[in-house]
Amino acid sequence: MTGGWVIEDYFHFRGKKYSEISKSLGKAEVARDGKLTARFKIPEDYGGVHEVIASAGGVALAQGGVEVSQTFEMHPTNGPIERRSSFV
Repeated sequence: MTGGWVIEDYFHFRGKKYSEISKSLGKAEVARDGKLTARFKIPEDYGGVHEVIASAGGVALAQGGVEVSQTFEMHPTNGPIERRSSFV
C-alpha cells in the first residue's frame, strides 16, 4: 500500500488514505530442499500487516505476511522538561 494522512485546512486530521501497490523487495533462489530463505529491507511506511508474495514469471507461488510496528524518536532523549505555553 501507499498512503498518507488526510488533513483539511492545514490542521484537521481526517484519517488515513491508502492505495494498493506492488513493489519488488528483491530476488532469491529456492534451495534443493525446496526452502526459500530471503532477506530484504522493509520499506518505510505507516506500519501494520503487509502481504509478502513469492512469485516466478509473474505467477504467485507462496504468500505470507510481515507486521511492521510504528515507532518514533524524541530529541533530546534526556534532560529537564521544557515548559511552553500555547494558545489556540
